Amino acid sequence: MILREISDAVLKTNKEHISFNEVKDWKECSLRHKLKHIDKIDMFEENVFTNFGTAIHASCEEYVKTRIMRYEIALDIILQAWKEHKLPEVGLWLKRCKVILDAVPAWLDMKFPNWEHISSEEELMEPIPGIHKNIKFKGFIDAVIKWNDEYYLIDWKTSSTGWNDYKRKDEMLKRQLVLYKDFWARKHNIDLDKIKCGFVILNRKLEHPERIDYFTFDADKKRRTISLDIVNTMISNVKAGVIIPSLKKEELRFQGVCRFCDYNGTQHCR
Repeated sequence: MILREISDAVLKTNKEHISFNEVKDWKECSLRHKLKHIDKIDMFEENVFTNFGTAIHASCEEYVKTRIMRYEIALDIILQAWKEHKLPEVGLWLKRCKVILDAVPAWLDMKFPNWEHISSEEELMEPIPGIHKNIKFKGFIDAVIKWNDEYYLIDWKTSSTGWNDYKRKDEMLKRQLVLYKDFWARKHNIDLDKIKCGFVILNRKLEHPERIDYFTFDADKKRRTISLDIVNTMISNVKAGVIIPSLKKEELRFQGVCRFCDYNGTQHCR
């Protein structure tokens, strides 16, 4: 069904922009998008994994900018978060943090010899091509480096088991970097063929032999077109107030979407 465009630039979220997380929420379950982004019902609870990821990101960001690994940035975030939220095993997580950050400089130099820093935590706020040019796409790219006359958009991810085949085949996961690549190219007027992207997976298991894994894929024209179509369809539906879960409830549960949803099992989920 093709929905007519509503000219008002402000969405029902009271914003004039969208993020990838909003797109992902809507694509997986538009009811979850409504509860989270429109009704502002916040069910999220802090956990060790999100706080640890934030800490690792912060030190990696500083290293890419300065080539100096400042462990204290991540360690301070962990100590503060663990104290504030009464999280367990702070000593173990500090050790995991140090082991990961120790590996990052050598890995970058091995994978991208003589790499050049372009940006860290770079903000995107770009008009969306298509029928919703009055709405912007907002995002933050963890790191952009230049190597062999090509640009690499990097997203840091922490993991306890690495990424299995199922996760590597997840098109929705890839769309984050697909969209980042498209909008970053528009922002800087750079040839798309000169831009690569990938996830740097940082394994937090102390005994794991492969501390860092690099997962890249072809963010080709087909993927970019599909991703932008999803963005425009999402905006049309949100403007029109249409709630259409993209998957049947049984399929959502099978794929783990319901299992990890903050609203699952609450009065808000129907």
